[in-house]
Amino acid sequence: MRPLSEEDIYQERTIEDYFNIGTIRENGKLTIFTGLESYDLLKSYAHGDFNERNLIEKYQAYLSENFFDGEEVYLIPKEKDKNIISIKIGNEFERPIYELGDGLQSIINITFPLFLNLKEIEETDNVLVFIEEPEIHLHPALQKKLIKTFEDDIFNNFQFFLTTHSNHFLDNTLTNNNVSVFFISEKK
Repeated sequence: MRPLSEEDIYQERTIEDYFNIGTIRENGKLTIFTGLESYDLLKSYAHGDFNERNLIEKYQAYLSENFFDGEEVYLIPKEKDKNIISIKIGNEFERPIYELGDGLQSIINITFPLFLNLKEIEETDNVLVFIEEPEIHLHPALQKKLIKTFEDDIFNNFQFFLTTHSNHFLDNTLTNNNVSVFFISEKK
């Protein structure tokens, strides 16, 4: 969640390896979120118009309710610590986000762009979200909470495609009629 350079090298490499640049430029609808732009996006929205600031407040409340046991959560793009997001949880001291566990950082990295897309879409739009191995760094309990996030009514227009090796993810989807599980292997 901290930039490595002025440009998002992971994003550029992903576009180069997997997508036709001309197609992206024509429709302008592809977004690849690596997390490296989190600071700039958070800062932009925190200093944006009323709706943008309100979206960040709703996102922080969502994090609080769903992942931090009701403790108030504040994400702060501090100006003096360029490119570092600070986090304040409940009565704890404010601290750099990299001092938070990797699992909770992953949760923020996965859910933050989902909330940003809520502002961009119309009620009739459909959003396809592709996440590769979201279980990385996540405790099984956090994996279960993340699955519940994907099922939340606020994401009705979203369709999620996940690649996973996590039996916890798969176990949490067995009783859900809105989930399809596919096994893919190389044909030899």
